[in-house]
Amino acid sequence: MSEFKIGVFCNGGTHVTEVLAAARQKYPHANLCAILPPSFELTPNRADGVDRIVRTDRDNYTVRDVKAGIRLIRQIRKERFDLFVVLFDSMQLNVLGGLSGARSVECWDNANVIHRLPRSPEGVVRRLLVRRLKGFMRWCFLELLMWVTQKKGPDLRRKEDSFMESSFLEDDPSKY
Repeated sequence: MSEFKIGVFCNGGTHVTEVLAAARQKYPHANLCAILPPSFELTPNRADGVDRIVRTDRDNYTVRDVKAGIRLIRQIRKERFDLFVVLFDSMQLNVLGGLSGARSVECWDNANVIHRLPRSPEGVVRRLLVRRLKGFMRWCFLELLMWVTQKKGPDLRRKEDSFMESSFLEDDPSKY
């Protein structure tokens, strides 16, 4: 049986050390690999328990630079991780986790597993659509609740901002 491989995508953040230590504690015999951007320095006392460090091509990846994103995905898929860990729950990291090819993808924050992420791009899209739909349904519920109770929200306009309520219309035109 091959060794259990864990990849932790460290794209900055202050809790990288805690997540790496928690991964080592939870999986003591696993091969722990930290995937780091070039500018992020992992000092020896912070890298305690890390078996390998893999450097990415650049610090930041954007949707506009598709070639760099494909290179990053190929680099991650080449490692064949059993568990791929991201540190933040963002759309970009959800997609990266879905394309990583790992058997399991998780989002960890402060060394705690927040939740498992989908392993496929289709699952990532489905999760993001469900999240968007839930937010829209909450907004609809609040709007309906305000409409049923006939409570209006606070009027945040200032008097001087409204043209129809401005004082110069009420003044005597002979002043001007």
